[in-house]
Amino acid sequence: MWVWVLLFATVATGYKLSQPRSRAPSMLAKSTTPDYDKLNTRLESKKREVESVRCMLLDTMLPRQRIEMQFGPPVSVLLSQCQASGDRIVVLGMDQKDGTILKRGVEARIESMSPYRASHGFFSSHSTRTATGFTAFDTTLVGGRRFEVIETIGTDDPYGWPPAMPVFGAKVRWLADETASDATAAAVLKAGGLKPLVDEWVELVGSGKRERTAGQLVQLLADLGPMPEAEEADDRAFWAAALINPLPALGVAREVRPAVLRATEALERVELVHAALVDSIAKMKEMPPGCFEVEPKPRGFGPR
Repeated sequence: MWVWVLLFATVATGYKLSQPRSRAPSMLAKSTTPDYDKLNTRLESKKREVESVRCMLLDTMLPRQRIEMQFGPPVSVLLSQCQASGDRIVVLGMDQKDGTILKRGVEARIESMSPYRASHGFFSSHSTRTATGFTAFDTTLVGGRRFEVIETIGTDDPYGWPPAMPVFGAKVRWLADETASDATAAAVLKAGGLKPLVDEWVELVGSGKRERTAGQLVQLLADLGPMPEAEEADDRAFWAAALINPLPALGVAREVRPAVLRATEALERVELVHAALVDSIAKMKEMPPGCFEVEPKPRGFGPR
């Protein structure tokens, strides 16, 4: 199901008619001889793009996004093991539009994790009751590199989807953002238009009292850091998507995170976020002050 191919191209070299005919064969042979050192470096780089990791079904996350939750088994067990071993852990969410589990998500860095015990209460959809009550971990995860699942590990059907368990092993391919040198002129131009929209959106959220909790917007902006430059169109699109679809949900913008993760080009991602910002701004201008939901509250695999 998941196939990626290494393309190898040769470049034809031209010669002036005045060159001696006797020199042409040796020059041609030299120009077409593979550079094995460069080829091996490229192959090793490709190998490093694929890695075995631990996956958990939680919520759709983007780079820079933070999620703070109380986890019980089996997620708390997985987190403890990964924290101790240094194994990589990745997070997958759900597309609310069709109910499918995404194959693209982000690496989750454990920023903090501390044990929590209580004799009563329900802390996680994965918690289990013991003789002494519920055991959970207060945990903060931060989204990092993006990835795509190639196959699951330790299952009867490694290419079957969705996985049967909320925690599983998988081989993933790490996905790189388009850099400034890769971005098309159209993507950069469109990304430049996000800044005034974001400024207006932030002002409307504050003045319209749209926050779910006091200080939510200030904390969100602090977590995300400065907006990337327009030349980094891909990164700016992910940043803006994380802003308008935060964790926990704000509710004033339609969900674009699954579509942004699935998109294959920076221009497509920028256009998705641009449209969502325009729509959200229009709705906030129409609605009276206070919280509201543009769409039904997103469902995840953990508590909302």
